[in-house]
Amino acid sequence: MTAQRVSGPLSGETVAEHVKRAPPRSTLLWRRRTDAACPVFGWLSDRYGRRTLFIAACLFSIAFAFPMFRLLDTRDPTIITLTVAVALSFGQGIMFGTGAAWMSELFDARLRYSGASLGFQVGAALSGGFTPLIAAALLAWSGGATWPISAYLIALACVTLVATFAAPETARRRID
Repeated sequence: MTAQRVSGPLSGETVAEHVKRAPPRSTLLWRRRTDAACPVFGWLSDRYGRRTLFIAACLFSIAFAFPMFRLLDTRDPTIITLTVAVALSFGQGIMFGTGAAWMSELFDARLRYSGASLGFQVGAALSGGFTPLIAAALLAWSGGATWPISAYLIALACVTLVATFAAPETARRRID
């Protein structure tokens, strides 16, 4: 799930930097898109499997890593708004809509609360805390070029993809 951490905070900074007069409703649009996408992707994960949707989110993150920054660099408020809405819906929305059920299903009942919480919270602290700093450092190191951030996003998506393949499918499994 670490792959989604780059697009959220960094996209917000990029939007603020490139479009100083972006309408506040664009932020609301991003949030509403993701909020609407999560239950849909949760339902789809019940139907097609948790791993299947996580794999799709990783592949989307890999495929969209370079185009996302190209689209953000257009400085067009409409294109930026749509780019961020798509990135959050298909990258973050799939993982958030699927992840809560999947993480809790990975553990037996006696370990479920602590196992799912520990895994999610440690991952969120590490990736959510360091990823924006790493992305900012990469941006400074490259002299403002976004290709290292795209490469970093792809690397994180690959790590998530490997972890996804290593985890069992739980969508149709009986849990106690």
